[in-house]
Amino acid sequence: SSGLISEDTLLGNTYKKVDENRYASGADNYFEVQILPLLKKWKSLDSRIIYVVIMDRNGYMPVHLDPGRSGVIMEDQVSLKGARSEKVIGQAFRRPKEVGGELVNDISAPIFVNGKHWGCIRIGYMPEGSSEADSEDQKMLSSTHAVSV
Repeated sequence: SSGLISEDTLLGNTYKKVDENRYASGADNYFEVQILPLLKKWKSLDSRIIYVVIMDRNGYMPVHLDPGRSGVIMEDQVSLKGARSEKVIGQAFRRPKEVGGELVNDISAPIFVNGKHWGCIRIGYMPEGSSEADSEDQKMLSSTHAVSV
């Protein structure tokens, strides 16, 4: 973590309730300054990408491209499976109608901090029916690796 934040603070799972749906942790500023710009950059790499998020093992998202979603704890099965897996996994699901209802391919790669599992990075993208898109999906799946900080 380059000395910018202590490992204990980064790995701590202590959340303070901010409002009805959002929380805060001691590491939020680190994620805001160091990680959010990377998420923005990665989201812009391909128009099929719907989201790029990070979450800890509990589904807590310290930052989000939509500021209103920062601090939310995701409790759905797809999110928690990705957050708790120590291996790269791919999942497909249909988003709720209120956020589009589209079919999403979701790739989750674990994030480790000094060898300890923190959570994951998740990339959700639109599947396309063409063989070129299918080929790109396979490349993305086969080239995804665990992330270490």
